Amino acid sequence: MTDTSLTSSFDAFSLREPGSASLENALARDIAAPATVRGGDEGQLKLAARQLSGSGRDLTRLDATMNAVVVRGFGGPDVLRVEQAPVPRPGRGEVLIETRAAGIAFGDTLRRQGLAGAMRPPLIPGYDVVGRIAALGPGVSGWTIGERVGAYVEYGGYAQAVVASTEALVRVPEGLDDTTAVALVLNYGTAYQMLHHMAEVERGQRVVVTSAAGGVGTAVLDLARALGVEAVGLASPTKHDLVRQFGGLPVDYRDPAVLDKVRAALGGKGADAVFDGIGGGHLWRSRAMTAKRGRVILFGVASMDGRSSIFGMVPTLFALLSMKLLGGPAVRPYFSTAEQAKRRARYAADVGTLFAMARDGRIHPLIHRTIGLDDVAEAHRELAAGGVVGKIVIDLAGAN
Repeated sequence: MTDTSLTSSFDAFSLREPGSASLENALARDIAAPATVRGGDEGQLKLAARQLSGSGRDLTRLDATMNAVVVRGFGGPDVLRVEQAPVPRPGRGEVLIETRAAGIAFGDTLRRQGLAGAMRPPLIPGYDVVGRIAALGPGVSGWTIGERVGAYVEYGGYAQAVVASTEALVRVPEGLDDTTAVALVLNYGTAYQMLHHMAEVERGQRVVVTSAAGGVGTAVLDLARALGVEAVGLASPTKHDLVRQFGGLPVDYRDPAVLDKVRAALGGKGADAVFDGIGGGHLWRSRAMTAKRGRVILFGVASMDGRSSIFGMVPTLFALLSMKLLGGPAVRPYFSTAEQAKRRARYAADVGTLFAMARDGRIHPLIHRTIGLDDVAEAHRELAAGGVVGKIVIDLAGAN
């Protein structure tokens, strides 16, 4: 992705299911009984599925159902309701994952409101999952029922089971728990890709991250510390200790002298890279913090919360186009859905690297709290209120 690929970048907000206009088709993809398994034994598939399920449910039944958070109409957190939905069927090159942990992301709140080019309801939000393979679709090889995997699924994560392409799968190593692993798939995957592939940050350089106490913000700080990069974190004063905990220098983003204080923290120089998750007019401030040959990486548009996808994007698009004409620091939009769709193998490899780093104690994902499916609406309210530090994880291990 380059700084000129605005159309493809913002298309990453689309929640369209490949080949389908609505989730009704996705929910109807019940697991195929004759799915190919290693050894070609259909009975083995059903037995394994029953063994994986703590409730003894047979996920291979054509009429199998699961608990899922389904959005049937765009709106506030109250539209997030737990329902019984059909267990999806894995197609060619796909597996069915019995979900053990799923992440909640700010992007999910935009989907819920219909602000991110979301497909028509009904839909199941949720990008990032960790679980065990419960069944293999036709043509799948190299994967075994019962393996613990992480996956970026784009939608469908808020459920007891989800279908994922084998290209998106990453094996979870022993010694890494489900909650930690799922925090790495989206938040740390985004941070790693921005640091290494978009900004190409090197040891000894200096970066600034907005919303530094959030899920992606803490991930950037954590990875920067592991990389030997100095980081300044913009956050409210109540979260400054957290920024320090992750090795960053905290600055109050509401301080009228924020630009001067960031410059001072950077030794009087501009940052080599600024990671902006707000967008809109805030991009101008991020640009002012950046060295002339530095880069601003836009990874979110929190500024559009509560507005339509069209009008909410106008300030961000205007800023991006204006900065392109003005020259100076490069401004590059990054959205994980677009990157994962274009370069699945690289994204999966990066997540595998993160799993190894966490297992070895080099990075330490911050978990805000774990919840059940019934608590998802409240978690969305908490995200909107700005009270979340780190990652909220849905624990489904005991629900299956």
